Amino acid sequence: MSWIWKLLTENPKAASKVRAEAAEVLSGRAPSFEDLGALEYTGRVIQEAMRLYPPVWIFEREALSDGEIGGYHVPKGTIVAACPWTLHRNPRLWDNPLSFDPDRFLPERSAGRHRYAYVPFGAGPRICIGNNFALMEAKIILAMLIQRFDIRVTDPHNVRTDPGVTLRPKHGMPARIYAM
Repeated sequence: MSWIWKLLTENPKAASKVRAEAAEVLSGRAPSFEDLGALEYTGRVIQEAMRLYPPVWIFEREALSDGEIGGYHVPKGTIVAACPWTLHRNPRLWDNPLSFDPDRFLPERSAGRHRYAYVPFGAGPRICIGNNFALMEAKIILAMLIQRFDIRVTDPHNVRTDPGVTLRPKHGMPARIYAM
């Protein structure tokens, strides 16, 4: 959620669109499970935030058989690291990969995208078991908070990453919170 507030601070038009969608769908009330599908733009903002700031920025897997990656032989048993941080910024997979563009997740713009171009929760049989819950929770939290508060990160351009097990903001994410 911290990264979402940073990106919305840097992109006030996107923040306005999330706020307008929440007002239209929820009319000031808390979201229910039934509302989640109607919060489409809110969901795309969350997806785009996780593309730019994936919760798990790197993960490792063991090669189950001999194979090849990028022209390099990978023997069975080799530990291979996958890095969503760089994958999600690859210009061969993403137009303007460093820009914040939630609409890149519209169905028509997602059509034809390689299924492993976007892996904020990992992929395959070891994908994070809580991914659907986390996305639902994020959408509910964002929709609830943006109706009631204007959250502005105080210095978004100077926030640095702290790539531990998860990707966190180094030194926190100082923000000002204004009641709406």
